[in-house]
Amino acid sequence: MMIDDQTMTTLNELIATSREGEYGFMNCADYIGSPHVREILMQRALDCHLAAEELQDHMVRLGGHSAANDSAMGSIRRGWLGQGGGLPDYSDEAMLEACERSENEAITRYQRALQQDLPGATLDLINAQYRGVRRNHDEIKRLREQVAAES
Repeated sequence: MMIDDQTMTTLNELIATSREGEYGFMNCADYIGSPHVREILMQRALDCHLAAEELQDHMVRLGGHSAANDSAMGSIRRGWLGQGGGLPDYSDEAMLEACERSENEAITRYQRALQQDLPGATLDLINAQYRGVRRNHDEIKRLREQVAAES
């Protein structure tokens, strides 16, 4: 089966979204004071990494290729650094707010993907990953609220 342009574009966008999440969680973990929260962020980064790999493998099975490359990662890093530069500080709360904003954007991207006319197996994969993005968002929101209450 040959992959169509819409499916390949959608999968590449979600691969980029997952890579952004991976880098964002790692970036925030660097500034988090709590070892417990740092460990959670590093696990979320790994989850995003594995999600990107799963999407890439799926695309290859469909006969497509990933547009993700080092220059894309450079753009992701610059985007996260730009977000970080707008933060008033590098407090745990500020870092978790940045992660939550990023997960809100990931939710939006996955919701858009789920509205596409894509092959069934692709939609199943995207839906499973969407549930993971929602779990990430909810966990980060809970952690942010907890840190805010402790401040």
